[in-house]
Amino acid sequence: MPNTIEIERLCLRKYQLGDEVSLFETYFSNIEATRFLQRLPHLTIQQTRNVLEKWADHYWTINNRDFAWVISDTNTQVAMGVLYFISQENHGEIHFGIGRKFQKQGYMVEALIGVIGYLKQNHVTKVVSSFCAEEHLASQSVLIKAGFKQNKDKTYWAKFPMLGDQLYPCFTYRMELGDCE
Repeated sequence: MPNTIEIERLCLRKYQLGDEVSLFETYFSNIEATRFLQRLPHLTIQQTRNVLEKWADHYWTINNRDFAWVISDTNTQVAMGVLYFISQENHGEIHFGIGRKFQKQGYMVEALIGVIGYLKQNHVTKVVSSFCAEEHLASQSVLIKAGFKQNKDKTYWAKFPMLGDQLYPCFTYRMELGDCE
């Protein structure tokens, strides 16, 4: 189902051998970059490679409705982050992350806008949603800049292992993409 998406500074693509090194060092193992994730940081490059091979390689080849793009620099092809699409009953859910040294440069907003365009053009789903911890201001900013609207009527709670064992309040976001066949 997914295809490569080329946008201004970025290429969103299938996993390539070697991506795991950059993504492990700057994102998957980084304590700050994984603070608001629903998983713990990776301990080995092999752990990162396994995730990428599943989501951004194998799921592409079997036409799985759930998949991920590796976000890379158009010029250098250095892997900077990942963007997941999870197919739900009547909508798609998007989750994303980017390495610490690539944050605060507009890359994630650019990647998210590119993916939204792809989902619209290919009639993948009518609605896309996401959520983030209330205190995760960077993710909130990315979602709003990409055109998502906060759902103020719905409270969502999630665990973020790096913050502890309790449930944390989250903001939910959604975007209507229009008709989908």
